[in-house]
Amino acid sequence: MANNVRDIPTDMQVGKKTLAVRLGDKHARESYVLMLAVAILLVVILAPARPWMLIVLLLIPACLMPSWLMINGRKRKSLIPVLKQTGLINLGYSLLFSLGLVLSHGF
Repeated sequence: MANNVRDIPTDMQVGKKTLAVRLGDKHARESYVLMLAVAILLVVILAPARPWMLIVLLLIPACLMPSWLMINGRKRKSLIPVLKQTGLINLGYSLLFSLGLVLSHGF
C-alpha cells in the first residue's frame, strides 16, 4: 500500500485501478495504518493460547514513524522512506512471529 499511495496520481493518469486509486488518497493512507494495526493486534488475540506471540509487540515503535509519515506526508517524495520502513517492519514481523510460535510450542 505504501508504494501505491505514492503512485496514485500517475496510476490515475494511465488508468490503473489499484486499491489505493479506488480508495482515494485519504482512505488509502488510513488503510495503511489500519493494516499495520490489525497485524499487531492479531498477536494480542493469539496471546492467551500462545503468550510468546506478544514478542511481536516490540515492533510497535517501528510502526509509529511510517504511520505518521503516511498520514501527514503531503508530498509524494516524503513517502519514499515509508517503503523501506515497511519492508523492515515486514521482516521484523515475520521473524518475531515465527520466534513467538517456536517459543510457544517449545523445541
